Amino acid sequence: QPGYLLYLFSVKNLYWGTQKDNMSQASRDGRMVNKLKGKCIKGTEIQRSYIPKLIGMGFTRKEVSEITGLGHIVFLCTPIKIIILNIKINMKNKKLILLVDGENILHQSFHKFEKLKSKDGKPSGAIFGFFKSLHMYLTRFEPDEVYVSFDNGHSPVRMELLPNYKGHRKNISVDYESLQNQKAIIMKMLGMLRINYIFDKKKSTVYEGDDFLAYLAIKKFQSEKMILISSDKDFNQLLTNNLRIYNPRKDEMIRMDNCKELFGYHSHETVEYLAMVGDTSDDIPGFPGIGPVKARKILDEGRIEKFIAQSKNKEYLQIWKRNEQLIDLFWFVRHNPLDKLPIKSKKKFKYEKFKELCIEYSLASFLTNEFIKPFKALHHE
Repeated sequence: QPGYLLYLFSVKNLYWGTQKDNMSQASRDGRMVNKLKGKCIKGTEIQRSYIPKLIGMGFTRKEVSEITGLGHIVFLCTPIKIIILNIKINMKNKKLILLVDGENILHQSFHKFEKLKSKDGKPSGAIFGFFKSLHMYLTRFEPDEVYVSFDNGHSPVRMELLPNYKGHRKNISVDYESLQNQKAIIMKMLGMLRINYIFDKKKSTVYEGDDFLAYLAIKKFQSEKMILISSDKDFNQLLTNNLRIYNPRKDEMIRMDNCKELFGYHSHETVEYLAMVGDTSDDIPGFPGIGPVKARKILDEGRIEKFIAQSKNKEYLQIWKRNEQLIDLFWFVRHNPLDKLPIKSKKKFKYEKFKELCIEYSLASFLTNEFIKPFKALHHE
């Protein structure tokens, strides 16, 4: 059963994995086996209050984290007896929603595999890298639903606030024709595999790709489990007990409890911190004379409004108001309501059409049963 911890009373082998792994992963070391022998955990929900009980049984905090962590189920195997305990993981009845920053993965793949071409010379690196990554996310996280979001230019709201918003990107030497052609193929292939994707082709909204993901996290799936795939630090403000962020560039899971350790600020401080130090990736200038160390000190001493009120530099207030609107995804979604989400959801799994494109772009590895399996499993094909 998804979301259950399986405990085998007489333990001889220990396997870790998710419920769909079919116990195929190699057994880990014997320390855990020895700890579990002869012990029986009573059925209860695994909440924060339960963690001390597991620690009291001899588990380390790391092991407890793995047992109760998002998407991890423990299988303890024995040929003698199986006791299935009704231990529900915190969010057992919730779906796992995978939110993918498609633009982020697209550009990363485009640069990483820029020399890859089909047999007849068509660039295919972005397509290859994108689906290779997506396959890994489906296999690793086993989501119930997937939503991939793409950009179609910069938000006019942000451009009005800051005309040079993301201005440096104009000067980057990139074959944009190749990038856009491959992006179009990627979206076409996503549709064939019945993967939901969001792309505002007609520019009917003022949203960028990131804003659509924020909208889904804030308005649509706030009560579900979510993993957001992106290396964009702006998303840290969305972290909750239900939402985690996976940074594919660092193979790192970002949570509320490790955000400060990784970035120097708590998730709820994201907007204030970035507003002060600036965001070079989006060409958003921060407060003059304030870097990470001073920004951290200001946040430790109180909120940013208190610092601005006490400061003699009147420019700070103007910069804060502008940067808050540029960076704060909650503000953006609240002040720019959507009439309709430009989402593409296909009803039919068109594997034959998908195969034709794979052959056209010389993507032979995508034609295997191993590759297509998680895409079919997502829709019980």
